[in-house]
Amino acid sequence: MAEVKEIIPCSRGTVYRIMKKNGIRSKRRAKWKATTTSNHNLAVAPNLLEQNFNIETPNTVWVGDITYNWTNEGWLYTAIVKDLCTKDVIGYAMIE
Repeated sequence: MAEVKEIIPCSRGTVYRIMKKNGIRSKRRAKWKATTTSNHNLAVAPNLLEQNFNIETPNTVWVGDITYNWTNEGWLYTAIVKDLCTKDVIGYAMIE
């Protein structure tokens, strides 16, 4: 789009209309990556907190989560453990 605007001032809609008329489609990347499946017969961990996130004593409940980000070197995975009372990050790790 930016390359086209350098030559001919136009909107995204104009470019879309011209591409459609000529049978041209852009190649798009997937916006998300499926990483888990719920269709299994494996044991499910019990819900010990039952959505009660109001913890009054530090170091009694820790929670964790993972995320991943695409970088120029590939996927970067980050895991974080957090104290639910103080909201402090207890630890984290990043791997490629």
